[in-house]
Amino acid sequence: MDGNNESTEFLTDPWPDEIREEVERLQGMSRGQLKRLFHSLSVPAVSEFSGEMAGVFLEQGNAFANFLTRRLVNRGGEWLGKGFIQRDESWADGYNIYQQSNGVLRTLQMQLHHHTETEERLSIEYCHRQTGLVGGISDDMKRVCDGVYLGIGRVPFFPRLAPKLERRVMFALVGPMAPARPEAVERDVLVPQCQSEAA
Repeated sequence: MDGNNESTEFLTDPWPDEIREEVERLQGMSRGQLKRLFHSLSVPAVSEFSGEMAGVFLEQGNAFANFLTRRLVNRGGEWLGKGFIQRDESWADGYNIYQQSNGVLRTLQMQLHHHTETEERLSIEYCHRQTGLVGGISDDMKRVCDGVYLGIGRVPFFPRLAPKLERRVMFALVGPMAPARPEAVERDVLVPQCQSEAA
């Protein structure tokens, strides 16, 4: 493969049977079932998120909510997943991965933090790198099994006026599938699509 081009097949190739079965099980659950499962799961370590991970939308409650969530998240292109670079045992830098018509964009940088102050949490936080609506977004992560993680994203409608008024988004991360790109935690990186994929 040309070093200046990129394939995203590592995010979409058939996964090992045990991983695929767990993802399919999550995709078959209702929003209520996913939330109950989330609260029964354990908190993963930051080290489990070292690399690029595939993103999977789950049930948001109804057809309109599913449509709205995809429209919101896919504003930068088709959301493919997230990448993380661990800094120490308590936090990592990260970014989101989008498929665009002209290539793969790594953008919307954030940080992953392991909190233990009042209760143990592993949280993806945008406030350290973003402002406005995006800066108010945070995601809590739990481990379903090795390589599959269930997330609840909290998206505030009015971060300053009513920070507790939010939409909770259900999703999963799978992997890591590949090493993360260090340059993408510092700036947006657009890599042209492989010619073989564009054909």
